[in-house]
Amino acid sequence: MKLSLSDAEENGRPYQIVTASWLILEENGIDNAAAALNDQDSETYSRGAWDWGSFDEQTERATASLIVPDYYVGGMWEVNYIFMQDMALNGRGVYFTRPDHALGEEDIVTDENPATIEIKTKNPDTTPPILDLNRITIAAEPTNPTAPNGETKVDITFRVKDDISGYNSADLWLRDPQGVEHFNGHWISNEEFYKVYFTGDPTAWATYKQTIILPVGSASGTWGLSEMVVYDKAHNMFRADFTEIVRFEVDSASAK
Repeated sequence: MKLSLSDAEENGRPYQIVTASWLILEENGIDNAAAALNDQDSETYSRGAWDWGSFDEQTERATASLIVPDYYVGGMWEVNYIFMQDMALNGRGVYFTRPDHALGEEDIVTDENPATIEIKTKNPDTTPPILDLNRITIAAEPTNPTAPNGETKVDITFRVKDDISGYNSADLWLRDPQGVEHFNGHWISNEEFYKVYFTGDPTAWATYKQTIILPVGSASGTWGLSEMVVYDKAHNMFRADFTEIVRFEVDSASAK
């Protein structure tokens, strides 16, 4: 495994790219390959970069380009995981050191130390985004009000701001009357989610809306927004538990 560092920019704002390159010996050809870059702090291991790279048949080397913005934390970073898939779609994930979670069926752990590289950044973001707990609203209405069948449109509106990197995404869990949790995800937008840097002022409050369509046959009664987790672009997160606080109604006659 070889690592190198280069400079790039997005709309005049600089960031760095760690290029990871490794040799793959495979007679049937390689369909795709990927690598993950993480810092070495186990408490912040969710911070990092992932890239579906490319494979050069002539050199038999895979290459992945891993983006490191200025809001990431500086220090020693490592490529502890790579993934490879041949043309027959047989996949293999390789951890260089054992992770603190269960391995997938296609994963193995080697006895080789991960490749490391030192990265210096100018504006590290280590604090989570701020969710305005007093400005979360839910509006729910049946999609077929003349003959309600459980299918319900739910609009959840919330406000977020961040100190440096900017809001990026949120996880939302709805709890139905039987206590079953239903997961939904929100991201800033398809275009903005994949940008390196937040567009606009990340420190200003911004309002976002997630629309969820509950399917036909959804349980009638009182539903609730039980939990939210909001993330900034540096992968810092804030978790809020709303159990028994934010509710809305779904039933066979009406929803409000």
